[in-house]
Amino acid sequence: MEDHLVYFAMMDLVSKKLPGDSLILLTEPYVELKSDFMNRVRMGTIINKQVYSPIPFSEYDPKLVYVNTTIPNKPLEIHKNSGRFDVGNIRHISFYMNDYLAARRNITYLPVVKGDKDIVKMFSSFEKHSAHNKITSILDMFSRSFMSVLRAAEPALRLRRASCMSYLALKRTTSFRRCDAPMGTRSQLGQAVLDLEAKNPS
Repeated sequence: MEDHLVYFAMMDLVSKKLPGDSLILLTEPYVELKSDFMNRVRMGTIINKQVYSPIPFSEYDPKLVYVNTTIPNKPLEIHKNSGRFDVGNIRHISFYMNDYLAARRNITYLPVVKGDKDIVKMFSSFEKHSAHNKITSILDMFSRSFMSVLRAAEPALRLRRASCMSYLALKRTTSFRRCDAPMGTRSQLGQAVLDLEAKNPS
C-alpha cells in the first residue's frame, strides 16, 4: 500500500512512545544519506516554528542511464543524466513531535490511530468526508498550520530508483506511486525508442 495516510497512522502510533521534544525525520527506503544532510535536518527544524522538507535527488531508471555498461557500485552521482531533484516527492520531512500533535488535532475528520484496527477506520473516515480540500499528506497538514515550511533541494539526500508497484484498487488524493517520476532524460528515452525499433523492425 502506497498512501500518505499510512504516514499519519504510523505517526499517531509512534507519538504514544516518544516525548514531545523528539525530533522526527521521515524518509523512505533506497535513500543514501550523508552527514551534511543530518546537520541540515537539525538546523532546519525549529520547534514551534518550522518543519523541514528536503527535495531529494532521485535516480532515473538505471536501465536507461547505464546502457551497455555495468551499473556502478558506488554512491549515486548528481548529474543531469543520472537523475533530477524531484519536487513532487514530499515523503521526506522532519519535525518535532509536539508540533505534529498540535497540527494533527486540527484534522477532526481523520480519527487518531491508537491501534491497528483504527487504521481501517481512518481510511473509511477520509473517504466519507465530503470536503474538497482534505489534507493529502503530512507536509500538506503542516503547510495549513501555524508552522513555516522550509523546502529546498538537498544534494546530500539521494534516492535510488525503486521497483514499480501496481496501482491501488481504490485511488485517493493521498495515493502515490514510486515510479511516477520520469524514467530518464529526453535523449535517453528517445534512444531507448530507437533501440527498440531497431530490435523489432516492422
